[in-house]
Amino acid sequence: MKNLIQIILFAMLISALAAKAEEETLLGAGIENVGAYFSIDSHVSHFDSDINFLTGGRFVLIFNNVIGIGSASSEIADGKTFELNGVKADLTADYGGLYFEYINNYSSSVHYNLNCLLGFGTASFNDVLIPDGNGNSWFKETSSFFVVEPKANIEVNVISYVRLELGAGYRFAMGVELPYFDDADINGFTATLGIKIGLFQGYNLKKIFGGDDD
Repeated sequence: MKNLIQIILFAMLISALAAKAEEETLLGAGIENVGAYFSIDSHVSHFDSDINFLTGGRFVLIFNNVIGIGSASSEIADGKTFELNGVKADLTADYGGLYFEYINNYSSSVHYNLNCLLGFGTASFNDVLIPDGNGNSWFKETSSFFVVEPKANIEVNVISYVRLELGAGYRFAMGVELPYFDDADINGFTATLGIKIGLFQGYNLKKIFGGDDD
């Protein structure tokens, strides 16, 4: 009986080691290939009860043609005038931070990627007009906020160095503290059209650093 238990335990150990050896990861055995791109992005997004246009960009390093890590930023293309509870206010806003991307089947002419921006932003009311008993008062208010913006994009390989991207996501803001304006006014859906230019195939690190045996 004791020998049988030992045999079973030994078989379980071998099975566990074999499963571990066959485990697949996003980066495989390590980082073997590094590429990079920058993008110019246009967004249509929801602020308060209005639709606005934003511009932005990204710079991203691509590892093994699968994982992208970099930075991204966006800002309102033009200051927008809102009417907030009867008060006229010119809103400006921008945000940016770390950018993470998963690329599925990069070599296919049409494929998708999933990405997320984690960062901070600022929102400001400039030249806010508040009527009072003695005339009109003007002031500027600014608030910082934390932002999370996940997206899903369809990507088209135009040529080796150019890709077009169309996608949608949702912006979550936390910490907005402005008169008549809070997190719910920054939160909203975002549609994005972008052009990506870069070295998507990347460089083989084994060849560069002499690790290729061929």
